[in-house]
Amino acid sequence: FDITGKSAPNKRNQFGFFFSGPVFIPKLYNGKDKTFFMFSWEWQRQRNGTTSTALVPTVQERAGDFSATSTPVVDPLTKLPFPNNQIPQNRINPVGRGLVNLYPLPNSADPARNFVNAPLRKFDFSVPSFRVDHKLTAQNTLFWRTTINQPDDIGPGQALTQAFKYDAVQSERHVHLMLGDTHIFSPSVVNEFNVGFVRMNRIRNSADSFERNWVEELGILGVPTQPLTYGAPAVTIAGHPQAGFSTNNAFFQWITQSTQFLDNLSVITGRHTIKTGGSFQKKQLNSTQWGAPNGDYGFTGVYSSPPPVATPTRQAAIADALLGYPATYAVQTTPYEQRFRYSNAALYVQDDWRATPSLTLNIGLRWEYFGKPYDLFDRIASFDLATGQQLLPGQGGTPRNLIDADKNNFGPRIGFAWKPLGKDSVVVRGAYGLFYSPPIGNDFRSRGFQDPFAFLVTRPYRPASTTSPLPEFTAEAPLIGANRQTNLTRSGVDRNLRDAYVQQWNLNIEKLITQNTLFEVAYRGSKSTRLVTNLNYNEIFPNPPQPPDFRQIFPYPSLAAVSILESRAAGNYHALTTRLERRYSKGLTFLVNYTFSKTLTDVDGSTVGIANGAGPFGANTIRNLKDNKGPAVFDRPHQLNLSAVYEPPVFKTGPAVARLLLGGWQIASIWTAFAGAYLTPSNFNVQNTGARPDVLRNPNLGRGEGTIDRW
Repeated sequence: FDITGKSAPNKRNQFGFFFSGPVFIPKLYNGKDKTFFMFSWEWQRQRNGTTSTALVPTVQERAGDFSATSTPVVDPLTKLPFPNNQIPQNRINPVGRGLVNLYPLPNSADPARNFVNAPLRKFDFSVPSFRVDHKLTAQNTLFWRTTINQPDDIGPGQALTQAFKYDAVQSERHVHLMLGDTHIFSPSVVNEFNVGFVRMNRIRNSADSFERNWVEELGILGVPTQPLTYGAPAVTIAGHPQAGFSTNNAFFQWITQSTQFLDNLSVITGRHTIKTGGSFQKKQLNSTQWGAPNGDYGFTGVYSSPPPVATPTRQAAIADALLGYPATYAVQTTPYEQRFRYSNAALYVQDDWRATPSLTLNIGLRWEYFGKPYDLFDRIASFDLATGQQLLPGQGGTPRNLIDADKNNFGPRIGFAWKPLGKDSVVVRGAYGLFYSPPIGNDFRSRGFQDPFAFLVTRPYRPASTTSPLPEFTAEAPLIGANRQTNLTRSGVDRNLRDAYVQQWNLNIEKLITQNTLFEVAYRGSKSTRLVTNLNYNEIFPNPPQPPDFRQIFPYPSLAAVSILESRAAGNYHALTTRLERRYSKGLTFLVNYTFSKTLTDVDGSTVGIANGAGPFGANTIRNLKDNKGPAVFDRPHQLNLSAVYEPPVFKTGPAVARLLLGGWQIASIWTAFAGAYLTPSNFNVQNTGARPDVLRNPNLGRGEGTIDRW
């Protein structure tokens, strides 16, 4: 099915070595039965490509010839159709043509997928690892471990489509260090103390960095560039995937670091096994990052569509690009620099109590504190929805990290195991626990990804008339007429942001059918509360715009998106599970499990752990998230898994050579079946409507009617 003329490469080589033993230094130290070491080094060399398809502009369309389409392409300035639906050559903008040509030429006759490619990805890493164990006394042992992971990745894997070859180059270095001490005070009292350190340094740029100044080559004026961030501008023409160096491929250097102290004490007294301990983490997140240093263009076809504009075609979007009239544009020419610092702490106690020979109880309590990051140089900000003003750390009593501390995260846990018949043939188990899920440090970075912390210009689509819009700037000079202080993107955080928590519970019954075969039926559930959301509060109201003029009314008309980090979302999960398992016996083991479940939520599509809205298209309106509740995008109501391993008895006996060469073979299989994902239709490029269409008829095709184009 791959028409590129060659199969996608798929090569992966892993190799390494390992050796260990007692530490012995002639004439200096003999660590026999006392000091041991382990050293290993692993390498991987991977070359693979995933065949991807895309729709790209045709040769005729690149020349401005749209005579093959019946929908008129109009002059954006006069709103009169071009003769024969062809743009005169003297009207084609050189920069616009260059941006269109960032899309590769078609290589397939399929009108819906006229480009097929399998660009190569190179992924290499090496992992040296070293460990020393030392016995201080019969009651006290120490260990030291060092691991260094160094992955290097070159390829389109971060792009919005992998069909186009605009590579990101990423190198990393991870260092892991740990020192541990185990002390046996008595046969019933044991303490473990660990100190750990983790540091990651990740750098990503373009394959064109220091090599090719695309902005200058294309003739784009007024956009300063520097060799480090050279790359092709990001271009999205409606109806086509993004071309150029993807906005997902930010230029950056991240350095994260964490130091952790951990202690666990275990005490056995009578029928009780008591465990208690705690941990403390000191964390850093340092970053220098550009989002779109070479520009991010959006062409939607609104200018080349005949008025009143309703549903622009992809041909109109190509025409907008050729004429050099973007609908949207953004560029960031100086980096965001952040130096985050924060700390986490936790304490816990748990008692495993064998109340009777047939009943065991597990009772515990955990307290956790998750610090929210502050910036060493206060380069973060929030937003006051009431006044429409930006809030800086320390301003109006705003905390340095913008959020009031959340210190009451207590999580109880309780469980039991009961043998109602007093024998192992039937066991009933149940448990309940409350677990906290805080935002990760990365969630707060966008609080610093805004003016005035870098030079950023955003030009959203806000015409005076949405039904007959006129161009406001050109692709050649996208910054002319732009006011950096207007159409700014603002980010904020709810000062009372609370950590999300999940309540989980289960009840299951296990029945031993035979000595080696177990059957289990269980109910499992969970309820998620205060999930983190990042919703745009500069939403049109009413949404969608209303006739007759369809005027767009924004709460903050001088701003672009206003994204607020909050704990607004919720979700729940309920499942019936069954399991039939045969433990290994007479050469055979197998496992069969079936799950019938449902997962519901009101916000669901996420980026780096932050929910944006249910389904991949976001909430219909932030003013009523309950109206958005429905099955999660990952919900799979039915799932059946089968697995088995069989070892034939052939050559288990007989001559030693036959047993060595032919014995010990195993036959293993895994089979999985599950219900497909839900489809949430969304209307694209339809102006003045909501985010989702209404269902008017049965959308399901009859059996046998589905094709790759009609499904």
